[in-house]
Amino acid sequence: MFCVGFLFISFPLSTFAYPVYQAGLDIVEAGGYPAIATGSANWGVSTHLNSYFLSINNLFRIRESGVIDHFAMYFNSKPASLTTFYIQIWRKKDTGLFDRIYSENVLSQISAGQISNLTPSTAWTVQEGDYIGYGFESSSAPGNFMLATTGYTYTSTYITLDSAPPATDFSCVTCGAYTAAPSIKVYMSAPQAVFIGDSIIAGGPIHAAYTYDRLLESRATTIEYQLSALTGYTYQNMGKGGDTTTGINNRFTTDVLNLKPKIVIIEGGVNDIAGSVAKSTFIANWTSMLAAAQADSNINTIIVLKILPWTNGTTVQMQTRDDWNASLATLAAGYSKVIVVDAGSYVGKFRTGGDTGNLWDIQTAYNADGVHYNQAGHSQIAQAIADALPKPSATFANDFSTWNIGSITANYNLIQTGGNTNTNISQTGSSGVEYSTDGSTWYDATKATGGDALTGLTSTASPGTSHSFVWDSATDLPNTEDSTVYLRIRPNDGTSSATDWVVGNAFGVDNNVPPTNVGITYITIDSPTQLTVVADTPTDSGSGLAASPYWFTETTGNPGASSSTDWQTSNTFTDSGLTSNVQYTYKVKVKDAAGNISDYSVTSPQTPVTLGGGGSSYTPTVTTPTTTTVTTSNPEEIASSQTPRNDEGETAAQPTQSTETTIAQLKSQLIVLITQLIQMLTEQVALMR
Repeated sequence: MFCVGFLFISFPLSTFAYPVYQAGLDIVEAGGYPAIATGSANWGVSTHLNSYFLSINNLFRIRESGVIDHFAMYFNSKPASLTTFYIQIWRKKDTGLFDRIYSENVLSQISAGQISNLTPSTAWTVQEGDYIGYGFESSSAPGNFMLATTGYTYTSTYITLDSAPPATDFSCVTCGAYTAAPSIKVYMSAPQAVFIGDSIIAGGPIHAAYTYDRLLESRATTIEYQLSALTGYTYQNMGKGGDTTTGINNRFTTDVLNLKPKIVIIEGGVNDIAGSVAKSTFIANWTSMLAAAQADSNINTIIVLKILPWTNGTTVQMQTRDDWNASLATLAAGYSKVIVVDAGSYVGKFRTGGDTGNLWDIQTAYNADGVHYNQAGHSQIAQAIADALPKPSATFANDFSTWNIGSITANYNLIQTGGNTNTNISQTGSSGVEYSTDGSTWYDATKATGGDALTGLTSTASPGTSHSFVWDSATDLPNTEDSTVYLRIRPNDGTSSATDWVVGNAFGVDNNVPPTNVGITYITIDSPTQLTVVADTPTDSGSGLAASPYWFTETTGNPGASSSTDWQTSNTFTDSGLTSNVQYTYKVKVKDAAGNISDYSVTSPQTPVTLGGGGSSYTPTVTTPTTTTVTTSNPEEIASSQTPRNDEGETAAQPTQSTETTIAQLKSQLIVLITQLIQMLTEQVALMR
């Protein structure tokens, strides 16, 4: 059983669209409820050349709006005197007069002694409640050649003789009226929804469904009509006044399964209670119907409408109703396609003296006669059904990182119970994936390479089917550093219908420049086989530096040299196991918290570091990558005299220095060179001893 839940953000249900329930391609019966009788002819005209018939009883009217595929009618014979045989559609206006909508001569399609399929040559688009007419013209009176069922309680056929009735404003006040009629079946594409139940579903007390012998007509007031106005569903109303659940169950195959709907709405039980039917019978009938609908491959969703408020019901009857409703809900929980709808809160009210919290009575504004509902009540019941219908929805399946760059993967689940599970998130006005930097103004998110397509996606019952969308944030938010960016998703099932948007958590996007002030501060020669590289302290105005932001690379590849194998926290890099009297150079790159990585710094130093021969008297030295003097407390300093260049060989920008600074640096360099020369001579003398 499907249960309605809430997503990250909830909105009024009236803003939601409804599942499409794409109708199948099956052609099903859509008018003419009685079975077609075959056998000896008893219907025709023996003394007139021309006759025109209008089937007026509800039993023979069209039950579904749409395009007619064909008619079916039995002909015992095909008299040679017939020159035409017309099949027609008539529509009754608010004035009570009739207009002929369609008429076509189908004489050539009639076959004697069998049921003939009569197919219009053009598309006949009809409405629920339209009337079927037929007529013939002949060179001599044809006699009986059709078969009518007799004995209906209400008028079933109007007959006009000799002159054809007018095409508009036909009143039929002078027509012959008969309580007999042949059954003419109408066939159309399967409806999206079928309703079955008692007189409440049928439309009572002011409308009767086209399933029983009545002339009552007010289809715009029915639950079916009201639900169709909300959802756009095509439907057939198979309610029948007086039915208990036994009657409903007995005709469930013919009146539901054979019509191949995608959704079935089942109501029934008030007549069982009123007629003192056993609870076990009530449950057995419901079990039979739910099992049949669950097993039917055409049906996606089963709506179980609980027994409604009933003002005329006694206290005992209403307590029985509450007990039966609870048992019905328990039964329904065993069927995955079922949604239980309790419309009591929509149309019911508390009965004084009744059980605590009861909603036994019909609200005055919705009450027709104590058991039935007026149009406003039917509208409320339709709304209760609509509010419970499954809708395609989504949930985000990942919390986004604090900071993200470039292509950002959003994992999400698509959820739908019933309806069309071929879902999409294509970018339309009512669906897609969108981004925002303020949670208020939204824009289509550009799809990057990777992830799933936007259409043809599978959705299933909660928790749904996993999918991913890769957002090209660099295209949508270039040069942006923002800590509160949002994504939202809104699926649909192939049309403009969609749920409302689901918004993910806020996250940061840093598509701005990577860290700056990246370079080597100095290199310390620790021993004849080891040195330490020290990087500058970089800056990043957006997401800040990563927890481990530094990567050092030795560029000569000379013996013993090594580079970083992973990003490191420290801005120093110690390279050991080096070879004396061999040159080494280094560069560094830096990463920010969003993953933006700087270019490598200029290779440093420009004159490679050369480690000396070493010895007990070895003194650590420092080299810097630019001509800037490095002041140390003890080690000697080696400065590069070459012009700094970047990795592409371009001259790097030089700091402007005063004349005094340059002279001081030259003196410092001279002292360092002399010191090194003395050190080398001292070492040579020591070796000669």
